[in-house]
Amino acid sequence: MSGKMKKKLLILFTFLFAINSAWSDEPWEPQEYFSPDGKYRIVDHTGGLVSEKWDADTILFSVYENEKLYDEIKICKVFKNLRMVEYVETVSHFSWGHFVSIDKEGINLLDNEGEKKYVFETKEVQSETHKSQSTYNELNSLIKMALPLIKNKKDVKKISGALKTIKNLYSQKGINLNNGSYNYDLFRSGKKVLRIINTKGAWKGAGSHSVKTVFRLNTSEINISIFLTDDDCDLYIVIHGGGDKENFKGKWGEDFDYPPERFYELNTKSGYVKTADYYPD
Repeated sequence: MSGKMKKKLLILFTFLFAINSAWSDEPWEPQEYFSPDGKYRIVDHTGGLVSEKWDADTILFSVYENEKLYDEIKICKVFKNLRMVEYVETVSHFSWGHFVSIDKEGINLLDNEGEKKYVFETKEVQSETHKSQSTYNELNSLIKMALPLIKNKKDVKKISGALKTIKNLYSQKGINLNNGSYNYDLFRSGKKVLRIINTKGAWKGAGSHSVKTVFRLNTSEINISIFLTDDDCDLYIVIHGGGDKENFKGKWGEDFDYPPERFYELNTKSGYVKTADYYPD
């Protein structure tokens, strides 16, 4: 073998080694953390990423007390539904979640199922939930008061149908997720998807009203957002693509040859209702 050939092979092997290292099953060097009182030392084995070869016994983190192994927390202990481990996929791994904070009671986690807490004393992982029956009851009450105020019979049918679908999905078990901006409860059945966002503050998509809760429903038949608000209005509804197509031209001459959004701004107590079609920015 010539010297040039050996050199080429050496470069190739070096390149392949670098690629293999970059895409290895263990991309994360274990990191250590301590509880505020120093009683527990936590070793994070994954940094939020697990390889495609994960299984139920994959260890996410270990807890030590007085330098003795106190507990090993495996995927099967953290996740109720193991399929949710693979809900967020990266190029080469799965992002299962991350540590939010550590306090004297335990470790606060946020994973693909929602907010959880590993409790030092009990060695248990507790799940947090944002689902509230009172929230749905408020939605149901407001929609029933709003429907008589809406004159468009097609929209009444869409909104009442959406409420029925929300009720069916809401009665099922959901999961709590995080998209990086807010937490939301997800309910899914076939092509029907419901997201319930519990939030506070003004939303541009809700006419800048102060929003408490958002119900986003997407099915093969309708895409609708219902906002529970708490200022001069108590309900704001957007039927996405539900307006009348106008072949509207934008300020740059672009054609909007698809149906616009249709919104309803309501105060169900006073009987106030405002509606219009618009194309989002």
